[in-house]
Amino acid sequence: MIQPAELPMPGPLQHRVSAALRVTLVLCALAYFANVVFQTYTYQIEHYGHAQVALALLLLVVLIASWRTVSARSISLVAFLVYLAWSFGSATVPVSDFLVNYWEKAAAFSAERSIRNWSYSLSPPTIAYYGVFIAMLGKSTVATYVASALAWAISAGLLVKALTNFGFEPRTASLAGLMYALAPSTVAYSSVVSPEAVFNLFLLAAAYALSLAYRQREHSLAFVAASSVCFAFLFLTRPVGLFFLLGAALFVLYSLGPSAAGKGRRHARLLIALGSPFAVIVLLNAAVNYPALGAFRLNPHGGGAANLLNGTNYATKGTYSQDDMELAGFQGPNPVSWKEASANATRIALSRISSDPVRFFSFALTDKVTSMWGSDTHGLYWSLQASPHLQRMQSSGQYDAMARLTDAFYLLSMLSFVAALAFAVFRKVPAMFLVPWLLPLLVMAALHVFIETQGRYHIPFMPFVYSAAALMIGRLSARLGRSAAP
Repeated sequence: MIQPAELPMPGPLQHRVSAALRVTLVLCALAYFANVVFQTYTYQIEHYGHAQVALALLLLVVLIASWRTVSARSISLVAFLVYLAWSFGSATVPVSDFLVNYWEKAAAFSAERSIRNWSYSLSPPTIAYYGVFIAMLGKSTVATYVASALAWAISAGLLVKALTNFGFEPRTASLAGLMYALAPSTVAYSSVVSPEAVFNLFLLAAAYALSLAYRQREHSLAFVAASSVCFAFLFLTRPVGLFFLLGAALFVLYSLGPSAAGKGRRHARLLIALGSPFAVIVLLNAAVNYPALGAFRLNPHGGGAANLLNGTNYATKGTYSQDDMELAGFQGPNPVSWKEASANATRIALSRISSDPVRFFSFALTDKVTSMWGSDTHGLYWSLQASPHLQRMQSSGQYDAMARLTDAFYLLSMLSFVAALAFAVFRKVPAMFLVPWLLPLLVMAALHVFIETQGRYHIPFMPFVYSAAALMIGRLSARLGRSAAP
């Protein structure tokens, strides 16, 4: 399915990186995601029963039948229309963090047109992106519906184009794009004012730029620099973006470096092209933030201690805890300074871990994995939480049916993804496909052993999951086609 032919053969460095990274990353990812699939399967069987497996198999038949070439433009257009239909039909209203941290700040940015209104927010690119649409279309949900739908739709098209450039067979790239664009969870979440919409847009724009660098070697420095700009905005959207930059650095060294003499200078130029725009944008943002924050922060999020405290809460399974926020002094009747609250949070969290490490790591690999990976219904939850249609959908059973379909599709995707990882152990899958995704994925998995988890936190990695899943479903479809041939 992946055909990297006609490209230059890798040199000694590439061979060494390929062997080491393939074995280490694939086996670690396989071990972690085997546990993820087990926890996901257990969770879904408990909630939906064994009929969930039959539904997942039915969806597999549908996807096998969908294994055909569809243009990236067509996928984006269809997705955009589907997203708008869902947004207006569900009547999504911003709530919780999406209201306070994104909708209200984007509206303020669009009204005052001051860079200071977004630069020191939790996610500056999210505020700027939605703020532009609110400025054009007015302060209404229509503006955010269009903005979110456009971000998700464009990112789907970019995924198809990037995979095609990376050597995926067009039918498989199309299937990956369709799975990503029309996954029930993506459709449901497309109406939400979310940093994930902006994050995935920049992520797949970066992937597309790197894929152009991979195909057009004579212009690779320019495309790598373009990806660096995307990675900078990715990092400012959510700190996890930094992990993808590290994966991109390995991709650049492995896939774009020459096999002939002068490779040291070539590698240096590529890394400078990847790192310089990123550094300039991030440092500039930190400088703009300094007067408001009173500190030089590369990323304005600054919630590390609170995330650590929430992530060690057994009662909430590592998710947000209001009681913990009050216990540390971040919120509640007796709040203290942010610095003191952060120190309290760190002390309490480390005490929980050190008091019974075995219990904590067992908890981290079971309950916390389930909290983050066990279900894909976060889109339904956030899009319908304040919807006027929620009560009717729940009483009619429509909500439960949508949740069942969403999780069945997710279970199938995760099973296919793990199958692809297992296949990569025994069959060669180009490291240029594995490295940029598996490295940040495993770093994030290790980080979330300790910090807060939410179901939506796995969204940035779903393009890779769907790509690998499409690879396996495409192989199955091709094999079935050969078996059926006379």
